Amino acid sequence: YLNASAGTKCAICLANTISLARSHQIAECICNIGYEGMDGSACRACSGGSYKAVNGSGSCMSCEAGTYAEASGGSACLSCPNNTHSAVGSDAILDCVCNGGDAGGDGA
Repeated sequence: YLNASAGTKCAICLANTISLARSHQIAECICNIGYEGMDGSACRACSGGSYKAVNGSGSCMSCEAGTYAEASGGSACLSCPNNTHSAVGSDAILDCVCNGGDAGGDGA
């Protein structure tokens, strides 16, 4: 963003944020996909078991049942393997357990 007090020098947005071309103030630095926080502030990564699919100041969302996200800073959750399910907010493939009537190892 163009920092008005610095004249013609562009300033770097805070950690894990981005601004559009021709931005003029730090409040126009918004959180990257996979990160949450307020506009103009440093943003923190979504934790495992959650995600954020768009840039901006929104909050991370918990992964839906039947999905998981192992890494922090995710933009989406992964589907559990066929014939398995997981609870809301699962953060590991091992949280995907066999459906009733199916056999096998967890996460397989």
